[in-house]
Amino acid sequence: MSRNTRYNKKLTTITNINEDCSEVSYEEDQYELGESDDYSKDSESTETAEMEGSSDSEEENLFNIRRNKKRRRIISSSDTEDERTKGPDSDEEDDIIKPTDNLLLVGHVESDASILEVHIFNKEEGSFYVHHDIILPWFPLCIEWLSHDPTDPQPGNLCALGGMDPVIQVWDLDIENCLEPAYKLGKKPNKKKKIKRIGHKDAVLDLSWNKNFTHVLASGSADNTVLLWDLDQGTPHTKINCFSDKVIIIPLLPNF
Repeated sequence: MSRNTRYNKKLTTITNINEDCSEVSYEEDQYELGESDDYSKDSESTETAEMEGSSDSEEENLFNIRRNKKRRRIISSSDTEDERTKGPDSDEEDDIIKPTDNLLLVGHVESDASILEVHIFNKEEGSFYVHHDIILPWFPLCIEWLSHDPTDPQPGNLCALGGMDPVIQVWDLDIENCLEPAYKLGKKPNKKKKIKRIGHKDAVLDLSWNKNFTHVLASGSADNTVLLWDLDQGTPHTKINCFSDKVIIIPLLPNF
């Protein structure tokens, strides 16, 4: 046998082996491809089932939320007004002042800030909280509530404040976020503007409102005087200067 014949036989054998290997690899590829297709189908069916299950759970959760909201609406609509106030208070409910509420005025100082706090106390509900507050220009030494409003015949809700300044400030308590007092009692002198002094010369230490003659307010000062103010006119009507020291307390008699 010649060399060429042997060489040709070897090439034929190698070719047959390559063809067999290619057929085997092709069958393996077909098997893997079929397996991946089956896996993708299974995964798709699994994902579909999970999506259906999640959608069912979401629908159930939405139903529960709607049912809870409906239940809350029914409870809030069926309860009485007194029962609603005993529940969690909202900001709107806290702003409403009921006939059973009591107002308490407190002068509060925090660092350099002077604040007038309007507290609400309700014994029946057991509630006590700050309804609103007013930023003051100075620390209040005395506070006096009064209902006389010179600009309105109806009773108001005001308070007079005395401090280290000789001018008395009257604030409207029914106005929230108020920046200025409703009016002032007294004026400081100004030579340039030719304004004469009206009222006290020193700090106002005490205030007393006449409940019988509601337009009269008494003020005691560190200038050793007492002034009786006419709230309708905004000027002092009577001045009492027979004191030898600072006037700290001036309680008015009921029949005064």
